[in-house]
Amino acid sequence: MISPKLGSAQTDSLNVSTSDSLCFTLNQAKFLLSSTEKYVLLDSLNKINEEEILLLTEIVKEKDVQNQLHQSTLHGLRNEVTKLRRQRTFLSVGLGGALVAIIVLLVP
Repeated sequence: MISPKLGSAQTDSLNVSTSDSLCFTLNQAKFLLSSTEKYVLLDSLNKINEEEILLLTEIVKEKDVQNQLHQSTLHGLRNEVTKLRRQRTFLSVGLGGALVAIIVLLVP
């Protein structure tokens, strides 16, 4: 129970009496009310921040998975390019050899 004290001897500290009820000055009651409102607001903001942290953690995990997929794709593409370069080299050597063989056989 909060009951304001009236009189000239009001202080900003909490007064604890020996009876069953607590008595606060009007300023103390206002302070307690504003402190409680601030606590509730900060608690709500804290919950929102925790949810944002969880969402950002999920986003980071997704980005990591995407990055791994991109790395795997790049690795596969590099292997394919290397394979195609080897094929081009073998074809060039084969065509060159065939051209030399035709010249050697036709020239005599």
